[in-house]
Amino acid sequence: MAVFLVIAFISFPPSVLAESGSGSDDSLDDFVNCTSQMTMAQNSLACHFDEGIAADVKRIQIFFSDSLKRNCVKLSNRTEDGKTFHYVNLNPVSVYNICITLKSKMKLCDHIKLKDIIKPFPPWIANATFVKSINAAEIRIETHYANDYLDRKLVFQVEIRGNGTVQKTDILYQSLRVEGKYLEPNTLYHVRARAKPQGDYFQGFWSDWSDPVAFRTTKLEVPEKGGPNILLYVLIISVVVLLLITIVVVVQWSTEIKASIWPSIPNPKNTLGHMYKKPGKDPVTSFNPEAFRDLPIHSVD
Repeated sequence: MAVFLVIAFISFPPSVLAESGSGSDDSLDDFVNCTSQMTMAQNSLACHFDEGIAADVKRIQIFFSDSLKRNCVKLSNRTEDGKTFHYVNLNPVSVYNICITLKSKMKLCDHIKLKDIIKPFPPWIANATFVKSINAAEIRIETHYANDYLDRKLVFQVEIRGNGTVQKTDILYQSLRVEGKYLEPNTLYHVRARAKPQGDYFQGFWSDWSDPVAFRTTKLEVPEKGGPNILLYVLIISVVVLLLITIVVVVQWSTEIKASIWPSIPNPKNTLGHMYKKPGKDPVTSFNPEAFRDLPIHSVD
């Protein structure tokens, strides 16, 4: 792109000149504040004069030099009150020399680089929501610099106001999570943000604040004193059910399961009683051969 063309420049050193011939220690910074806007589509410069000197400004000129000649930048716009001058279509890598001539014929000059005096466009809060499930506020910041010079080269300052307190934090990313322990329950908060260059290559100033966006934290849920404790009821019911199940299992074991495993065995006392004959008082002694008829008798040789 044309804005990236390399051009040789001859910069003019800062100087304070008095056309009346008298010296002066006044600096350009004492009278004017210049900031730039840099995008791939447009690079501009705005110089704002202090109220005390704006009426005394006779002429303002901005020059830059290439390898061939010294060029004067055409004034794009001047506010009605004469306090602010705007210049557009500037080269982002050029060194510009700005000179102001006062009605008192004093001339003040200094050189500037657009990349060193950037005041970004204000960001905006795309989302600010308190998420009850994670007990935290989720904040999302958006900018005008997606895929541009300052994309991922900004630092953000987030301000959260609520319940008479103000919290500020600086972040390098466009997302912020604020844990619930840092917020008051059931409180309305307003969050806004501003941005400035990180300072590694691009430098400058804080942007204006974004419009505030509100979110509310949820009410802290505390069980009422003397109210029913559901957890205790559940625990009692669980114990009672478990006890009933245990009793049923024991009874079932005694009546059915035990009978199946160990069947009833008849009492052997009555059976053995029929087989046992009580002996008499006198020993049975008989030499009658009939008494030995049922006994096996073997001959003895």
